[in-house]
Amino acid sequence: MNKLYKFACNVSEGRLVGCKDVIGGINKVFLLTYDEDLLSKLTIASNVITDFDEAITVYQFDLRPNTANLNANFTSNDATGTTYYEQVLEVTLQKIVKEDIPNLDNILKGRCQVFVLDANDNVFLLGTRFGCSVTAGAMSTGTAKADLSGFTLTFSAQETENYIVSATAGVGTAKYPFDGISTDGNVTITVGTTPA
Repeated sequence: MNKLYKFACNVSEGRLVGCKDVIGGINKVFLLTYDEDLLSKLTIASNVITDFDEAITVYQFDLRPNTANLNANFTSNDATGTTYYEQVLEVTLQKIVKEDIPNLDNILKGRCQVFVLDANDNVFLLGTRFGCSVTAGAMSTGTAKADLSGFTLTFSAQETENYIVSATAGVGTAKYPFDGISTDGNVTITVGTTPA
């Protein structure tokens, strides 16, 4: 019997086929100024964030339906013994207004961490250890009357783990969508303004 491969990471459970009760899409993103110590400020159990142990401020960006996408592509290599997730978030912000220019300039030149609220009320954290950077995007006026006049941004991160925040009770709860964590009082959500 060949015992060349003895894995310490054992398969621990299976997965059944669930109901067809989910939809695609992203509702909002929440940007956090990059904090290299963020991981140490979170309580995490089996990749689920259950507590924010220190105060954080996030900046909310609302998105229209069908204008954003998140992929976390897995890369695993037996030869090098490495595994990581390539997290790629693409968002579209309609309408060009002068107030966006300096704010987006700061985002483009820096790093951040991003919480992503999908259409099923899941909240994912991107760039937990190493941060997210904007790696592509454009400001576009469009050509035809129905073309986008606005911004597209692609955030990219490479992380060793994917994290999800404890489930929210849903829209209408205080601190939504972070109400599922026991220390939701440590989260300050700063809502943006509507473009004039």
